[in-house]
This record gives sequence, structure tokens and C-alpha cells, in this order.
Amino acid sequence: MNRRHYLTALGVGLSSSIAGCSGENEPPAPAVGDIWVEETTLKARITNAEYADQVKLKINGGRENTTVSIPEGEPIIEYKIGNRETIGTEDQELNPNAEITLTTIDDTGSERRSKTWTFSTSIELKDVIPASDIDYQPANHSQAATPVFEIKNTGAGPARLDSFVILRPGQKIPLANESGETGFAHTLIAKKPTRGRLNPIDVFEGDPYFIPAGESAQFAVDGLLTHTGPEPENVNSVSQIYTVELRSLFGTSAYQVTTELSGGIRSSEGEEEYRFENFGNSKIDSASPLKY
Repeated sequence: MNRRHYLTALGVGLSSSIAGCSGENEPPAPAVGDIWVEETTLKARITNAEYADQVKLKINGGRENTTVSIPEGEPIIEYKIGNRETIGTEDQELNPNAEITLTTIDDTGSERRSKTWTFSTSIELKDVIPASDIDYQPANHSQAATPVFEIKNTGAGPARLDSFVILRPGQKIPLANESGETGFAHTLIAKKPTRGRLNPIDVFEGDPYFIPAGESAQFAVDGLLTHTGPEPENVNSVSQIYTVELRSLFGTSAYQVTTELSGGIRSSEGEEEYRFENFGNSKIDSASPLKY
């Protein structure tokens, strides 16, 4: 090998060695890790936060922008996405499916890694149980006639229930002394919980219809599974069907619920109100809830 070729080869080797050292010494890029919401505050954990100063938030496709400093200690940033009074109302600040893109900014002012969070709400009916299962005692009705509904927010942001509705109770039981049939469920439209009929059991403090992301609320409907009026035939059991609608500003989900009632029919003393002795299992058609 001549001297020129030798020096050229040596230069290539030195350059590769220097480049390798440069890459190894480059600090890791700060990035956005887990993103979640607590009540009305968006939180995000920043990884490799020692190499970052701030996080830029691009909101609603860039129509709004802000920056948040990364706190010392635990590297979790916070951003208020609204307040409890306006979430789920026409005054809500974020639109449904609004996106917030979080981008880390390193200590040189350069943008590094990004991650996008999408605001979404989904209020679902998760369970229907007898009042006796949670030791709830209605004031003027039997536990066997009082179901408790568990409603859960399975979306990525806080939600608000606008109204709780029960419709279309099935009628299968003949009346005893006149023609016609009756059912053992009442209709209900509740724009807000009332201590007379729809009673909040386990809800967010001070605001029953506000449901944070991932949380559930329980409501009892006192005496829902009763018949008021002419005496029905005393059958031993029935599968009582009714529809539950969960209405919010951004849509309605409807579920068909079938509750097994058994043990024969009992009447309230001095009143034309009838109920079954036992409250059995409830089936919720949640495989494909109607949404409109």
C-alpha cells in the first residue's frame, strides 16, 4: 500500500471512530410517556425529563398553543382542560374528539418527541343490581322493587350525564278483573337526581351527573319495578323488559334491560301498588347498544 492510500484509509477509520463517539455521547431525547386525566386536569409523565425544559401543547389542531414547564422532582406536567361546571354543557371548552399534541422541548429550545391525546366521552350502563346488594333502603318502597344502576365513563375525558331515562316497559301480565295487560316497570325521565324517585348512591361529590374518566356512578330508582293500578293476575314470575337511555350533550346510548322477577306478586297495604317478592338477575344488551 502506498502512503497516500494508507493515509486515506487511516482518515476514514478516524472519522468513523469520532462519529461513533459523538453518537454515544448524545443525550437521550425527552419524550411524553403516559397521558391521563384526573377530574378536569390533563396529566402527562415526561421521560428523560432532565434533558427537557418545557412541553408545548398544540390544542384543537393548532388553533391554540401553550407551553408548560416541567416541575422539579416528579416529572408530571398538568394542563386544565375545563371545569366541572361546564364539562358536558354547551360551554365546554374542548370539542368532542379534540386533539392535544404534546411535544417536549429540550434545554437548547429544540422540539424533540410528540404524542397526541384525544378527548372522548363514552357513558355506558355497566350493571343493574337489587338495592339489597348494597344495603340501600328506599324510603317508601321495597328493596325487591328497587334496582340500582351503575353508569361508567369509559372515555378518555370527563363527562356529564344530561338525563337518565327509562322507556318502553314490556307488558306481559294479564289483569285479574278486567281486560288488558300490565308490566312491572315505570317510565322515568330525570334531568337531575331527585330524592323522590332517582337517588344518587355512589357519585362524585357535589355533582351527581359529573363522571370523571374511568369512574362510575350509582343511582337507585325507588319502586321502579312495581305496578300501580288494577289488580294483576298473581303469576309466579316474569322477565320484565325495559329500555334505559343515557343522554348527554354529545349523544344517547340506549340499552335493553331484562330483569327476572319471581316469588309471586305482593301488594302494598292500603295502596293499589303491586310488586314481586324477589328481584333476580338483570341482563343488559350491551353487545351493541343503540346510539343515535
